Amino acid sequence: MIKSFIIIIIYFFIINGVNTFVPSPRAEQAALLVNNKIYVYGGVNERTKLSDFFYLDISSSFIINNITSMPWVNITPPTGLSVRTSSAACIYGKNKNQIVYIGGDAIVGDNFTTVYDITTQQWSIPKTSASFTSNRKLIQCVVSEDDIYVYGGLENVYDMIKLDTLNLSWTEFSPGPVAPIGVQSYRAILLNNASILYIGGQPGGDVPTLPYSSFDKLSMYNINNSTWSLIVSY
Repeated sequence: MIKSFIIIIIYFFIINGVNTFVPSPRAEQAALLVNNKIYVYGGVNERTKLSDFFYLDISSSFIINNITSMPWVNITPPTGLSVRTSSAACIYGKNKNQIVYIGGDAIVGDNFTTVYDITTQQWSIPKTSASFTSNRKLIQCVVSEDDIYVYGGLENVYDMIKLDTLNLSWTEFSPGPVAPIGVQSYRAILLNNASILYIGGQPGGDVPTLPYSSFDKLSMYNINNSTWSLIVSY
């Protein structure tokens, strides 16, 4: 009798496309598409910072307006992870099988750089050449060859940092003149593997009335000679 009941329940879940794991609502999470999976780490729900890690398998069919039918898979390790919000995530490695998580709200010191290996499904905190003490959040990272570039971030950090992924070496520098773009909540786009275009953003600070960066002048960072230039778009 019990066995038959269990079979019926399993059949119901399969037929109706109901998954046992459904992620909670959130914002400021790090999300990255790798092959056919969207990996999501952390975020914040109201005032609760989150530390779960999961992916959505988009190779499987599902009903887009029914979250319980979506193939979410929770891969948070049993030992748990550190809470992480407003961080950046990039894929790197020869086989594009490693995700590096950079910065975030109150993420400094050794935890500033955290790596997840998709192949081995293992987490690591690599020993890098620098231990950042400044808070960097609401940032984006851009991968060019074997280097990862991150500009600015809260709290009011107007410089560039670069991670050499081969040697796990961070470099911090200030290409001049300072780019007239928002230091937080911008978007960074790699162009021709030689330049990074920065769009939008806000100056540093938590005041909601701070001005937004205008779209009539966009900032371009040249990777080869480490200089800024302006693109006038009107």
